[in-house]
Amino acid sequence: MLGRRWIYDGTRDPVLVTQLVALTQGQAEPQAQGASNTPDPTVTSHPVASSSLAATGSQVFANGPTGTDLQVQTAGADGTPHGQLLVRIQQGLGPGESTPAADGAGQPCLSAPWRLADGTQARGILATARYTREPGSRS
Repeated sequence: MLGRRWIYDGTRDPVLVTQLVALTQGQAEPQAQGASNTPDPTVTSHPVASSSLAATGSQVFANGPTGTDLQVQTAGADGTPHGQLLVRIQQGLGPGESTPAADGAGQPCLSAPWRLADGTQARGILATARYTREPGSRS
């Protein structure tokens, strides 16, 4: 057992970034935190693009107390470059967060429930995403 992990601690891990993009696009199935090979239907995702995406590279763009912003280069299923995403991984979650950050970080793309210290259930946004370079643009 490797112990507890938090998504914001893995932002420099290319495997996490690849799986996060796949998860938000509906190409990977969310898994239960406490059981191996067990889907978690309470985790919801909202795709950023209408087609398959794959992360081809990423870098930490900004890191602060509220979250980490990743610039993620993407490609379509055929390997053609598909633009660049700004993915914000939230830190310090609060219950009831159902809209994107006011600073334009992006649209909610991944949300999940968790249990508060008093035992009640809460739900919030784990990550948001938006294109910073649209598919097909050069620069």
